Amino acid sequence: MSSLPKLSGRYNVRRMHRWALFGCAAMISCAARPSSQDLYRSAAHELKDRRNPVESLRLLNEALREEPGFVEARRLKAAVLIVLHRKDEAIREFGKILSLDRGDFTAYLARARLLGDAGRFPEAEADYEAALRLQPHFVEAYLQRGMLYRSLGRLQEAERDFAEARRRGAEMAERFYNEGVTELVLGRTEDAQRYFSFAIELRPDFAAAYLARGRAHLMMERYPEAIRDFGELVRLDPTRADPYLHRGHAYLAAGDPDRALADFDRALAIEKSLLGARIGRGIALRLRRDLEAAERELTRALQQDPLRAESYLERARVYMDWKLLGEAERDARDSLRHRSSSEGFHLLGVILLEKGEAQRAVRAFESALEHAPATRLRQKIEADLARARREKEETK
Repeated sequence: MSSLPKLSGRYNVRRMHRWALFGCAAMISCAARPSSQDLYRSAAHELKDRRNPVESLRLLNEALREEPGFVEARRLKAAVLIVLHRKDEAIREFGKILSLDRGDFTAYLARARLLGDAGRFPEAEADYEAALRLQPHFVEAYLQRGMLYRSLGRLQEAERDFAEARRRGAEMAERFYNEGVTELVLGRTEDAQRYFSFAIELRPDFAAAYLARGRAHLMMERYPEAIRDFGELVRLDPTRADPYLHRGHAYLAAGDPDRALADFDRALAIEKSLLGARIGRGIALRLRRDLEAAERELTRALQQDPLRAESYLERARVYMDWKLLGEAERDARDSLRHRSSSEGFHLLGVILLEKGEAQRAVRAFESALEHAPATRLRQKIEADLARARREKEETK
């Protein structure tokens, strides 16, 4: 017989019950705790689909506490830090990636660009050298190093890298152009301009890239650069109307209505029905204070296309200059009827304020702010809204 003491049935059942409950709790705890892979996938989802980089970073830090050698998580963390403008931390993160994998040429390339932006040029150059030792055929590395050399005034070395990039991969121009378009859609105008420049370095006759880069310059209010890019379009094909149209609008933005008018006239000489050029002529004539000719041109534009909101808006400005406030209000409202815009609501507010209708002007300016991006126009709307609110209080 065994010398172990016998246990009562009640004791055995209770003990088994306690251990069963403990085991279930442990299993539930383990099941509820996400793995580093789960955290990585959640972080990618937060960044890409929800556009929440702060939560993405939190999840990645948790994943890396679980698995410090998780290289893909570190790559994503570096990208998130760049999005959050924490570039020094991103540089350090790429250093950790390279300590795990000295053969990761994309980490060298990304860190080199960040180091260049931070003014740490010798370190950036060393990283470009390391990237090219690993991938001597990678076109983007030559392009980026060439841009670095050009910013440092080392023009001979820059041209050597650009020539090497052209030799190795002219077919890459389309890829860079498409990347630029994506960046432009996402609102990252500076990065878009950089990709378009890469495309042009590879294909100096790439008309679509000049057009896209010119538009990016306009969005960033870099008018001389935009005019130069649209001028390249004219040089590439002087028989097309569109290049003159785009350069004309760049001249308008730069405050040069005389040159703008000349370009719009050239565009219309090539393509008589080009509506954008006709509207552009109306704007240029108004800026030259030839209001009668401006009204005629914009009325012709509306006869050509009665649904074009821009034509109503610009003719409303002409009527404002004439102090014909009733006609100006009518055209501003017609413009908004066809397309809601911050410019349309702002002009309507200015007209109503001029008519002494401060309360209605406040509503128009508030609508303008709902549509306005963070630009100079938004600052102007905010100033006019404050003025309208003061006048509204004074009339009570």
